[in-house]
Amino acid sequence: MSFLRGWLLFCLLLAPLSGAAQDRHTLWKVESKTAVVYLMGSIHAMKPEHYPLPQALETAFDRSVFIVTEVDVDSLGLREVIQGLAIRGLYTDGTTLSAHVTPEVSALVKRMAESIGLNPQMLQPFRPWLTALTLTSLYLQKKGFTAENGLDRYFYQKAKTHAKPRRALETIGFQTEMLAGMPDEMQMRLLEQTLKDYERADIFLENVFQSWKTGDTAKMDSLLTEDASDFPEIHHRMFSDRNLSWIPHIENYLSGTETGLVIVGAGHLVGRDGVVELLRRKGYDVEQQ
Repeated sequence: MSFLRGWLLFCLLLAPLSGAAQDRHTLWKVESKTAVVYLMGSIHAMKPEHYPLPQALETAFDRSVFIVTEVDVDSLGLREVIQGLAIRGLYTDGTTLSAHVTPEVSALVKRMAESIGLNPQMLQPFRPWLTALTLTSLYLQKKGFTAENGLDRYFYQKAKTHAKPRRALETIGFQTEMLAGMPDEMQMRLLEQTLKDYERADIFLENVFQSWKTGDTAKMDSLLTEDASDFPEIHHRMFSDRNLSWIPHIENYLSGTETGLVIVGAGHLVGRDGVVELLRRKGYDVEQQ
């Protein structure tokens, strides 16, 4: 999976969540003998007009005693988090991005940056992984999608208002290291593919939107993993390995007696190595809502 595809999925599924009725949603119900866990595909960046949400999503929240997100949403704006990104994402040896990539990649970085209104020189201190992340995030912002309107942030704030316990599967430090800890060669390939995919990003997002509207998770998975064979190490690092690490947490919730809502990036829920399929292989009843 290319980084732009992976990160777009990591950030959102491009789909207005209100409007025409849907038979199914990016939502699954998992049952054990004593507990229920809802799995909701997170759209980390959305627009105000995507609200109100479908009633099925609100009902899952209402029925849940606690919610679980990938990270503690309140931690995302902490100074130490921002400092950590700078420490791991910037060159500190006096070199620049242009010194580490080919002239062709430098030209593509310049082109993409200028197309989204960013001075390319601002990216020169950035390592490739942070360059790719920054360009993709700014692309989403240009399209009107912001984290402030994201699905996980919406339900996290709602849980705070209703005094519902909030848990996290990972820390922001772990997620930063997941990207920053990539070998240099992997970071270069990640950036190169991000830049190549930019030309067709709008078409890709529209196709994902259509699969969301019809509840076609097989199509969604096909769109999001069609390049995975070319970049298996990146796919495993960003998705497969983390999916596996989350299963014990979800099983722990299922061993209790309460109903919980787990909100993770939608790309973690679809496909043969997605959380839904991993739970089914363990014998759990998992039903799409």
